[in-house]
Amino acid sequence: MLQQDVNDALRNIKEDILRAGYVSGGSSSLKISGAIETVYINPSNNCLAYTYQDKTGTQKYYSIYYKDRNKIVYKELSSDINTTTACSVNYANSLIYEKSIKVTDFNISSEVVGSSSAASQYITMTLKAEVKNNTSIKTEKFTKVKVRNWQ
Repeated sequence: MLQQDVNDALRNIKEDILRAGYVSGGSSSLKISGAIETVYINPSNNCLAYTYQDKTGTQKYYSIYYKDRNKIVYKELSSDINTTTACSVNYANSLIYEKSIKVTDFNISSEVVGSSSAASQYITMTLKAEVKNNTSIKTEKFTKVKVRNWQ
């Protein structure tokens, strides 16, 4: 259960990162207001946030992931956010089964890659977790994602 939950959490975030910045018919990717890259990362609290358009091309959606106490939480919003408010949302949902699993560490880093005509990011995420009633059962997983929607 521990391995599956951690793998599922990283897979969900990875799939969302691939959607980051999507804008139908646009010449550049969407960014959260104040962000330099398509995926905004706040290194002080390992928060990841991004925006994209839905299939109609009109409404913006914002997604946020970060560690809150002993869990990874996420929130999807349809209201405007910026780099100041992105990582301070309330009433976020847990991405891990928090009754049995304790997240001990969640780190996110970003590396800008590109050429003279376009720039993208590599996002690296590391997630450490353990079973709450048996801390000797633990896991550490990481994944690296290249942001699909370039600037």
